[in-house]
Amino acid sequence: PYDLLYFPQYISPLKSFIDYIEELKKEGKLIVEPMSYFAKFLLKFIETKYSFVINNASIKINLKNEMGLKGICVSLPEKYKIIHQEGIEIEKDEKYIYITVTNDVNEKTIIGNYQ
Repeated sequence: PYDLLYFPQYISPLKSFIDYIEELKKEGKLIVEPMSYFAKFLLKFIETKYSFVINNASIKINLKNEMGLKGICVSLPEKYKIIHQEGIEIEKDEKYIYITVTNDVNEKTIIGNYQ
């Protein structure tokens, strides 16, 4: 900010924020890329075709994208247990599981069960 010296009360909070985001970047929790990177990802996300097939206590998720699926994420309620397979990463919080495709394939099928 070009006028920060006119508002000294904001210097300390801004420094704290910069320290915080630098720490997130070191931990791999923050991606710093040009806007074109995120625009390209958003277009890829929008173009991804998907289907969810629920049969009794099982779920089958089909993903397809000619641009590739690396980085595409699907979330489900935490009551589902995904059968772990190569090319996906699974993270959880108290309400959801997040399944991220980690390899650059054009099609992916993910299978899980309701608990």
